[in-house]
Amino acid sequence: MIRTILSVSLLAALLVGVCPQAQAQTSQVKNRTNQWVSRTTVMSYGEGYSDRRRANNETGETLFTSSTRHPGIYFSCLDKKFRVGLVYEAQPMSDAFSRLKISGISGNGNFVPTPRSLAFVSVRLDGQKKNTLGQWLYFEDNAAALSRDNEGARILYNAVVRGQNIVVKIKDHDPVTLVVPSLSDVFAEFGADCGVGRNRNR
Repeated sequence: MIRTILSVSLLAALLVGVCPQAQAQTSQVKNRTNQWVSRTTVMSYGEGYSDRRRANNETGETLFTSSTRHPGIYFSCLDKKFRVGLVYEAQPMSDAFSRLKISGISGNGNFVPTPRSLAFVSVRLDGQKKNTLGQWLYFEDNAAALSRDNEGARILYNAVVRGQNIVVKIKDHDPVTLVVPSLSDVFAEFGADCGVGRNRNR
């Protein structure tokens, strides 16, 4: 089980080669009901993981949408690893990724997810050709999926910055359109340790 302990922070972090001044388009909304929220994070690993993994927490920051009325998106930068998470049902994002249970086989310090803990994820940007993002960790009880590398995070982060319309499909669930907030200082200051945001080269 992965357990994420969240505490509020005023510090956050943007992505390599992306202009934060891009104008928001149809996938973004300007209201106080949906904002970018940043938190400092400690991720700990529980039962099923090796002693070595359980003894080493991952620290960093997370960035997520605050709306509880729409499917949301979640970015994390933990130990310089850039990841993205999605939910396909409206819910508080801070809860969706706070406690995650993954089924798999652990041995020699490695963890191999079982097929039922994996799901193919795809995205369609501005109605263009569907882009497959590969197999992500899948959490059916949380109606959520989490990327296993930085490629999906990079693609979706750039889409947010460019204000693109973002439609995602997780496993065999219906496609959902992400409703994301307008770009903000909180968004721009996230992710320096992962090479994103306005502070990435400092």
